[in-house]
Amino acid sequence: MSPKKGTDEYNVWKKSDEYKVFVENRSGEKNGMFGKKRPDTVERNKQHSGKLSPNYGIHRSQETKDKMSKAQLGKSPSQETRDKISKTLSGENNPNFGKRGEECSMFGKHHSQESKDKIRQSNIGKHMGEKNYMFGRTGENNPRWGTHHSQATKNKMSQASLGKPKTQEHKDNVSKALKGKYIKEKNPNWQGGTSFEPYTSEFNKQLKELIRSRDGYKCQKCGCSEIENRKKLSIHHIDYDKKNCLPENLITLCSGCNGKVNTNKKKWTNYFQEKLAIGYEQKQLCLARL
Repeated sequence: MSPKKGTDEYNVWKKSDEYKVFVENRSGEKNGMFGKKRPDTVERNKQHSGKLSPNYGIHRSQETKDKMSKAQLGKSPSQETRDKISKTLSGENNPNFGKRGEECSMFGKHHSQESKDKIRQSNIGKHMGEKNYMFGRTGENNPRWGTHHSQATKNKMSQASLGKPKTQEHKDNVSKALKGKYIKEKNPNWQGGTSFEPYTSEFNKQLKELIRSRDGYKCQKCGCSEIENRKKLSIHHIDYDKKNCLPENLITLCSGCNGKVNTNKKKWTNYFQEKLAIGYEQKQLCLARL
């Protein structure tokens, strides 16, 4: 029979060979609870999380924290143990599963800068390439496929990034990681090199100025004027065919929007064709009234 925990006899016993045999006979498959799970464990955890916990609002003293930290120094759980913990607390087993706002135990709490630095350092190199759980999950395999951020979320993300310029080291790392990965056929927007095709002689200064004048010298996507753009507005081919220079296939865009419409081309083709058609109908109505 083992001595009582916390006593001097127990501390001496833990260093003996008898203790090693005792542990060995009760570890892994030799343990009577091996592979078993108490059916009430998950439910009990949920009932004692957040404000339901008897320790809610109680904080340990710095002395207690230091003792706990010292006791855990050099003790790192095995990967097998980590996987078990992760599996046990994932999905509906997580005490915060389905909770939002004030219901979540982390609501209103923020990591200190020191804590953030520790988390960042511990994750360096752990989630790169094939180690990242999102590696290769593109298109319909991506869990966010077909979903979009709300405008409120986009604004929050934009505000959070304001005033936080990327370091040159970060830029260099990103540039190095992406070098050669999205060129020509590797790029999802690759159209067989059509962007390298030359413009026809019809697409001249006079035609461009005619289109700008027709569109009131304003970007037909964001409404930016030529004065606000601080340079001449661009003329975009609606069907992306450089040889089709008919006025109904040309539209005025600022440089920023001209770059944005080079993705999802079918969407923008339909959008601008409808926009020109509506504008033409309105002009015809005005002329009929005169």
